Amino acid sequence: MQGSNESRAHAVTDPAAARLLADPRRHGLLMAFAPRPRTVSDAASSAGISLLRVWRVVQQALALGLLREAGAVPRAGRPMRRYQTVASAFLVPDSLLPTLPSADLARAMRDALVAHRRRFGAAHLFTAGPDGQVLIRPLDEVRSGVPVREMWRVLRLAPAEAEALAAAIEALLRPFEARQAGGQPWLVHAALAPRPPAIVADRIP
Repeated sequence: MQGSNESRAHAVTDPAAARLLADPRRHGLLMAFAPRPRTVSDAASSAGISLLRVWRVVQQALALGLLREAGAVPRAGRPMRRYQTVASAFLVPDSLLPTLPSADLARAMRDALVAHRRRFGAAHLFTAGPDGQVLIRPLDEVRSGVPVREMWRVLRLAPAEAEALAAAIEALLRPFEARQAGGQPWLVHAALAPRPPAIVADRIP
């Protein structure tokens, strides 16, 4: 069963509209018009950016059917038009997105891992396995006192086992996700997918 957000979402079929929503610099400005009708001036003031930048996004979103006019604010001279998104949520097929929205988080995670390992002198051990595979094992640093970890496993799973593993990972993360008070933000990424056959059968324990 679809959730309420999904059932009320505006389905995006235009690649140009998908590109706008995939761009963090533009989708943030677009969604500023979702809660209530706003003028360009109001949105620019709230975001602390130029009127011209907001106006350009508004014009693009209007042309793409993501935004609509929603009345005007009377004033001396020409009234100030107000705009609102055509829906509070947008459903965009991944096939239309130039990159997945998680790509920025993935890059941030990779950069953080690399910077930490290099800073504290971590290393990787490359070993020839008995079956001809190359075994690659990360040797964690021991001096930083910060539990930064990267773990890879190549597992042979039946579909039902993969489902069970995904559910177990979700259950493991859920209680920590509920703890929002205190502490600093950490990036935690867990994923599983069938391994493409073209990848060399190296193993990173």
